[in-house]
Amino acid sequence: MGSSLFDFFTARQKARTVKPSQMPPLHQAHGSSGNLEGLDSEDQAETDGTANPVDTTDRLCHDCQNIDDIIQSAFKEWEKNPRRIDSDGSEHSLDHVSQRSSCRLCRFLFCARTPLEGNTTPEPTYELHMLPAKNKLQLGGIDYLGIPEFEFNDSPACVVLPSGYQERLYMGNPGPEPAGIILPLTGHLNGISGRAVHPRVDISVVKEWLNFCDVTHGAICGGVSDPMPAGFRVIDCSTRCLVLGETLHNSQHYLTLSYVWGGTGAGENEPPNTNNEIPKTLPHTIEDSILLTLRLGYRYLWIDRYCIPQDHAIKESQIQAMDSVYRNSALTIIAAAGNNPHYGLPGISTRLREPYPSITLGSHHLVFAPYAKRDTYGSTWGARGWTYQEGLLARRKLVFTDKTVYFQCSGMHAIESISVPLTKITEFRDQKLTKRADISRVFPYGGISDMEMYARIGEYMPRKFTFESDALNAFRGVLSASERASGCRSLLGLPLMSPQRYPRHAALIRLIDSLAWDISGVVLGTQPQGLERRRLFPSWTWLGWRVQGPASIGRGHYLKSRVPVVEVQVEFVDGTRVVWNSETAEGILDRAKHGESYAFLLIQGPTLSARISQQGHFEGINGSDDGAGILKFIREPYDVVWVPFGIPEEMETVELTLVVLAIERQRRERLSDGWGYLRTVTILVLYQPEGAKHFERVRVLTIAPSHDENRRWNTEGSVDMKGWERRTVRVG
Repeated sequence: MGSSLFDFFTARQKARTVKPSQMPPLHQAHGSSGNLEGLDSEDQAETDGTANPVDTTDRLCHDCQNIDDIIQSAFKEWEKNPRRIDSDGSEHSLDHVSQRSSCRLCRFLFCARTPLEGNTTPEPTYELHMLPAKNKLQLGGIDYLGIPEFEFNDSPACVVLPSGYQERLYMGNPGPEPAGIILPLTGHLNGISGRAVHPRVDISVVKEWLNFCDVTHGAICGGVSDPMPAGFRVIDCSTRCLVLGETLHNSQHYLTLSYVWGGTGAGENEPPNTNNEIPKTLPHTIEDSILLTLRLGYRYLWIDRYCIPQDHAIKESQIQAMDSVYRNSALTIIAAAGNNPHYGLPGISTRLREPYPSITLGSHHLVFAPYAKRDTYGSTWGARGWTYQEGLLARRKLVFTDKTVYFQCSGMHAIESISVPLTKITEFRDQKLTKRADISRVFPYGGISDMEMYARIGEYMPRKFTFESDALNAFRGVLSASERASGCRSLLGLPLMSPQRYPRHAALIRLIDSLAWDISGVVLGTQPQGLERRRLFPSWTWLGWRVQGPASIGRGHYLKSRVPVVEVQVEFVDGTRVVWNSETAEGILDRAKHGESYAFLLIQGPTLSARISQQGHFEGINGSDDGAGILKFIREPYDVVWVPFGIPEEMETVELTLVVLAIERQRRERLSDGWGYLRTVTILVLYQPEGAKHFERVRVLTIAPSHDENRRWNTEGSVDMKGWERRTVRVG
């Protein structure tokens, strides 16, 4: 095999890093406006002397010759009609592909694959999925709107996925996030194609995104005017001094940085000096962010460790206002590469980027265009608790990964590796496609209303903390934003839906709906991975739990017809107790918001003791008869009750306490043999640790009888609570 410009694995082992001594100190470069503008694409290509490596050797193995024929056929169809490719897509086995193959197409496809999560041995087999590129943009629901196609040129595309990926997806078991897509390196004008990416970021592309947003998005991306907290400060990047935010001519004309703390080194924990000057030597990520701020034409930058005063009262007020800090900023820089602040922003100064794998087949140049989503959420930044609200709440974000740069605002998202016509990707026949077009979008649009909060909590729960006590503070910005947007208040992290959704004086039902949250794995009915107690918080709030893997958080059924059968008191840490009702609820929430905390809920209602086996099945009822006949409805999938703290091996069963929180009002429905009355019962499952004076929450069961005779209460619609003892349980 002859020499080649394309050798993926050798390139990956070589560090493409400029020595710091070869570059002017960043703080010195700030004084020269001629060095701040960054390289445009033409200048960059000339300066770097590199482009994406293209494998031009001719040797293809027998199997890849067939793959080549398939790709060439797709290009012939494309050349006949660039606007639309009629093929529905096809899948082709890549069992032969190997990283050690002498075949250049084998090696290219192997580098373009989407690997399974974690270390898998042996390497799984893969499939090549051929499809029109615009199909990937229609996964967000375009077809359901009756829109057949975007009004710009299509192009052939392919993705390399693990075998059986589509089948698992259809069965509700999502596979790994796709790593990227193979596209023509250059396509027809007014179309979609891969973009050549250089070791240094092309600042002109980022400016194009920002300018397009400024000009076309108007109010949906316009600056907000939330009042800023007392003592709010930013860094003046031209002088490297802290200035008060109130002195800015435009209160929104500053950038924010979201990055990973950790590590030790220059400027790591050094505070500003008495002259409000930041340290002369800073971690690379912070230096690069200062440089990028100036290159983009801005002057001010907010970085938490330098801009938040250490005075406790001011610090607490600014933590409460994190949603305003990020919403007000013109752009948030997200450093999703590396695992500490010394890594830098790839492509900005000393840390350069590797070019993407590419290949020439016939007269066509193909490039693997990586997505940003997988690398963003698979990074240390994507795993840390404090960074979650920073990414979610930022009005506009610019994400740096090792491979690419990604931009998202409230009106669009764009990725450096893929070129699309911005105007036509965000509009179709005067319809805004903000939430429809999807090029591996990283962040949800909106998503902080009361009805959406549990989806956000499910994303947040696997995040990690150096100090577990930070779990609430690191989510306060999201809670504040939701309260501002939809009136959704919170009880120690538990979202309480807007009171407008309930009848008057329905405060207790509002609380019960919040207490009726439940958690499962991503696949419904499975136990979440690594579910453990976080004992710094009560078990009745999701903050009292942590998970090691993805989780799905379900909230209680929103039922206006639900009737509470319990009374609830809130016990504060000083021992005072307040009954929760329409007159006291807002006061309780206000006390907590101003720093008071509570630890226990006292719930008085119908209770019943039952035993559960090691396998999670109810084995029997202790001391009384379930005259209501409620437990007979606890069958699959309701009979599996996880006991996260575990049952000792020497014990075959453990005793649990069941509390009925609410019963839905009778609902007349047609059954298989006529009409009958159905009800839904919400049950809180509790466990009392040995020697404890309080109970711990295990989970909530929402039991709804099916439409058959065996699961129907009597036709009068009454529920006899015979056998259920009314008593008070103290839940911590």
